Amino acid sequence: MDTDNSPGMDVLAAVSLSGMQTIVLSVLGTVIVILLCWRVVAAWAKRSYGEIAIEIVAALIVGWFVFSPTSAMDTLASWRTSIFG
Repeated sequence: MDTDNSPGMDVLAAVSLSGMQTIVLSVLGTVIVILLCWRVVAAWAKRSYGEIAIEIVAALIVGWFVFSPTSAMDTLASWRTSIFG
């Protein structure tokens, strides 16, 4: 009978995916911002200035969530608390 009681042998290690989450958010966010920039150029070519303004605001919001997710989530939580109590 095997009686190896060394630490860690009977405990399964939990895999931390926080680094992977950061990488995925960064890559997806960058791709989305690039697509939004492309749409701004297309709107500029059509001289649709209202669409340009909306695309810029959308790019800023996406960039905020991608490059500063903790701050964005804290702000949303404070807005939720102030609205719904």
